[in-house]
Amino acid sequence: EITAHLDSKRVFEALTRHVHHLLDVIACTIYLINAERNGLEMVFGFEDGQPLPPFTVELASPVSGSAQCVRERREILVDQDPALDDPNTLPGTRQTLSALFAPLCQSEQVFGVISIQSFQRHAYGQREQMIFRTLCAYTAIALSNARAHGELAQAHHNLQETQQQLVLQGKMAGLGTLTAGVAHEINNPTNFAHVAAQNLRVDLQAFQQFLLQLVEVDSEPEILNAFNQHFAGLHAHLATILDGTGRIKGIVRDLRAFTRLDEAEKKSVRISECLVSTLNLVRTSWLEQVE
Repeated sequence: EITAHLDSKRVFEALTRHVHHLLDVIACTIYLINAERNGLEMVFGFEDGQPLPPFTVELASPVSGSAQCVRERREILVDQDPALDDPNTLPGTRQTLSALFAPLCQSEQVFGVISIQSFQRHAYGQREQMIFRTLCAYTAIALSNARAHGELAQAHHNLQETQQQLVLQGKMAGLGTLTAGVAHEINNPTNFAHVAAQNLRVDLQAFQQFLLQLVEVDSEPEILNAFNQHFAGLHAHLATILDGTGRIKGIVRDLRAFTRLDEAEKKSVRISECLVSTLNLVRTSWLEQVE
């Protein structure tokens, strides 16, 4: 039952049931090595059925039975004289008279320790030590499996994230290629229209001057006003065309700056130019945010 779970909490729950059923236990703690802090961190503990708060023990502690068990990689049995204070008693807990410590090992590597305590003296004889040793062996296997499962799950998660990033990068590269192609195809006819509109403005101005010379300055005011109104409308239409083609040219320029597919080598760029081109592309969708 202990090794059937891949979740540490479920392993601790199964261990607790069997420890209470098979041994005289008032308290049980499990410490795992924290290499960064050079100490042991309590990952599970209870006394009188109540959970114990997190606690850390230095590996070099001269009085901690858990630290000694890890350093010496062996079981330690303690029978405490009730007249003496027990240095292993945790803050806020009651003093016990019997304690048994066993290392948690994986491939001959110690990664933690389990301890049990009792209010009775000489509570753990050879039979109890054998039972506890067996429970610790199963717990070590279960915790190793849980750790490996967690590492595998994290590796699988990292692989999925990497795959998503690769897919996104592929999509962005494809989008950039498509954008550059579309921008190029749009740019050519836009340039034709823009240049034609500029030439048409010059021709219209020349044609307006030619007509005014024909009608002469002293012609009827109604005739001159009619000419001016018609030409004013034509100039307004040309201004609209030039403004529209200018905007298209600007969008194409910003798209090319955004994708930069025609620039294979790395080079220094002005961040402000990149920001401006990006803001120009999203301006219509974010009118209130982009000014």
